[in-house]
Amino acid sequence: VASRALLGATFLVAGLAKLSDPGTAARTVAGFGVPVVARPLLRGLPCLEAAVAVALAFAGTAWQAAWVAGGLLVLFIAAIGVNLARGRRPDCNCFGQVRPAPISGLTIVRNAGLLTVAAALVLAGPPPVWADAWRWWQALDANGRRIAIVAGLGLGIGLRFLLAGRAPIESE
Repeated sequence: VASRALLGATFLVAGLAKLSDPGTAARTVAGFGVPVVARPLLRGLPCLEAAVAVALAFAGTAWQAAWVAGGLLVLFIAAIGVNLARGRRPDCNCFGQVRPAPISGLTIVRNAGLLTVAAALVLAGPPPVWADAWRWWQALDANGRRIAIVAGLGLGIGLRFLLAGRAPIESE
């Protein structure tokens, strides 16, 4: 469950970051040298990343989502590796980084770590039925649901400010 949450949160932040700033996402795709004819297909990438995140939350779809996440990570690692091998270091706000930064070997290491998590989920097979977000929600009492809603709203507001590149409360 923790591995699915980590991978799901990563893909959710990545998808929402691209959706909230399509201009930066388009510049990143161009910077990576993606052919012009393939760029329209990549407009669906943020939706795919968000769908993977949601699918990881549910036991019935988590295993398939882990396969898709692994496939995407292999593609990301390949694209980063090709660019580094060519001596190119395009900016990337990979997985929702607040500020775009040039890719490096650390970018590959981070993605390889996430790929390891996805591979472990695939190798583990479909999760048990009890490891499902909907079942967890149904098991909560009224107070637990209120707490979960408030926590979710708090996380959502924090994520919105994080993706906007500023803190919700300015420090002096």
